[in-house]
Amino acid sequence: EKLEDPYSHSIRTVISSIDLIQAEIVKLSGQLDRLYDLLEQGVYSVDIFQQRSKRLNSEIDTLKKTLDSNKKQLDILMIQAAYNDVYIPKAEHLLDEYHHIDSAYEKNVILKELINKIIYTKDTPNKKGDRENRNFEIVIDPKVVQF
Repeated sequence: EKLEDPYSHSIRTVISSIDLIQAEIVKLSGQLDRLYDLLEQGVYSVDIFQQRSKRLNSEIDTLKKTLDSNKKQLDILMIQAAYNDVYIPKAEHLLDEYHHIDSAYEKNVILKELINKIIYTKDTPNKKGDRENRNFEIVIDPKVVQF
């Protein structure tokens, strides 16, 4: 059984948000159209029309900016998901191979395929006889796209 892609939930959430924003833009555009009708029928004065149309247009502009932002976020998530669809099987294969290789050079080549960098930090040297004290930090930066 395949695990769910870690991006699936985020992608569905952003798509749902895009759908809601688009629906709200359609609703506000409809209100704006009715506003013109009410002005033409003489129900609204020009001042009231201008106030309400300014408010509606402002809301629509804000929603369009949010929509653009969500679409960009969706594009990024889709790229990350596609990258990980390739990377994860490759990583699994390389790690399976790693355990069957004796050559340090070949193991290093495999690790370089999986890891961008490793940062080793040790601020305090061990005292004599305190060899087992692991007072260091290792941070591994994998090539997999982080989320």
